[in-house]
Amino acid sequence: MLQAVLGSVAQPARASLRPAASPLASLSQWLNGNVNGNTFQVPAWLGPILWAAPKKKTSHSKKRMRASNKGLQQKENITACPACGNHKLMHHLCKHCYGDIKQQAKNMPAA
Repeated sequence: MLQAVLGSVAQPARASLRPAASPLASLSQWLNGNVNGNTFQVPAWLGPILWAAPKKKTSHSKKRMRASNKGLQQKENITACPACGNHKLMHHLCKHCYGDIKQQAKNMPAA
């Protein structure tokens, strides 16, 4: 009876390019947001965060103030090598002594 009342008005104005499977399946996809196979949708509250950008250029002064604590630190673990007296870091080999040991190892005959 509804079709008789509405007549040709119930026909869609544009034909779909995909063959329609069933009206209930397409309705459930539309309700779940799975239109055209897309299952992931960005929440509305997350949109502005994803497009976040600074409103103004960060000034030279602000950049330098932020980077002011990135300078070189003072070394406090420098000691004298007990063998040769050159400066070396604690718990490290002396560069001078290492060079001597390396040279002696090269001069040793192969066993």
